[in-house]
Amino acid sequence: MPRPVDEAMAEHRPAKEKIRKTWIDDVALVTAVDNTPNYLTLCGESGREIELLIERKLIRLRENGAIHEDDAQKFVAVEASSIAVARLKTQFPGLRVLEISTRDLVHSERMNRWPDGDHAVFCRAQIINLDYNGPLESSERDGQLIFPDLEVVSKLAILHGLPDVQNWRLFLTFKADVVWSEETCRLILKYLKHNFDFDNEFREKSCRFLGDRLVGMIDDTQVDQFVGLTSEECQLILQVLVPKKIVQLSYPSGWSIKTIRNYRYGGGTTARMVTWAFTFEWDVRATSEPQVVYRESLLDVLANVGEIESDGRICIAS
Repeated sequence: MPRPVDEAMAEHRPAKEKIRKTWIDDVALVTAVDNTPNYLTLCGESGREIELLIERKLIRLRENGAIHEDDAQKFVAVEASSIAVARLKTQFPGLRVLEISTRDLVHSERMNRWPDGDHAVFCRAQIINLDYNGPLESSERDGQLIFPDLEVVSKLAILHGLPDVQNWRLFLTFKADVVWSEETCRLILKYLKHNFDFDNEFREKSCRFLGDRLVGMIDDTQVDQFVGLTSEECQLILQVLVPKKIVQLSYPSGWSIKTIRNYRYGGGTTARMVTWAFTFEWDVRATSEPQVVYRESLLDVLANVGEIESDGRICIAS
């Protein structure tokens, strides 16, 4: 999918550069594991993350400017666009670039097909960055609400939990647009309301964060108003909905999930975006005390929320 014009023209805007640099800081902490990539990323055709990795000397170059073969095994770029793939290969000779979508990389978001060979290895990278330039899409399957890109995360969690278990991190970014049907909006409202009713502490944290207007929509299932959310309101809803759904989908696979960053940025002449960083740590309590692991992960969803200002400053919510 091509990047929107405003996004393509704002690749180096301070807010985006700030979040990229936090990603690279995390990558710098990775200790190489045999046959496991350090980092798999949707870096976009500009390859700005690859540039930053080279600047930080996390990717070494040979005298001819090509990526050192040892480092070429540690970093993987994924792009569905053949144009983006060609540009990345030209700009960074030796970079491993896969011309594939993330859904195809895991062999669809459904659980009846699984990757094998190199694709299975790539899916177990120590850090995976799903930097989507579009919105969170939804679909319905047999009457149930499905978020295909979050189902991809669930499959990645299962794959990381295979022998030998590999703790990992996920970076995730979406554009804050409401592209959901009226029926999807109704189901999302019911989903959020159910979770508010299920856990008072989660409700209290969410209410403080969302404010009265959005909480009223959820409590009263006001579909007509929810369909007309502004992109700013959509950012807030996504900051609650997405990490909550990831926790629900992934903890049964054995993971304790910490939401270490939950930020929004953009506005004005650039698209509004929401971005997260999660750690997935293998937790032996997941089989004996699953609800304990789930609740700890749930209450962490809004522990590190904030906004990246247009100048790149991060303002953390109190």
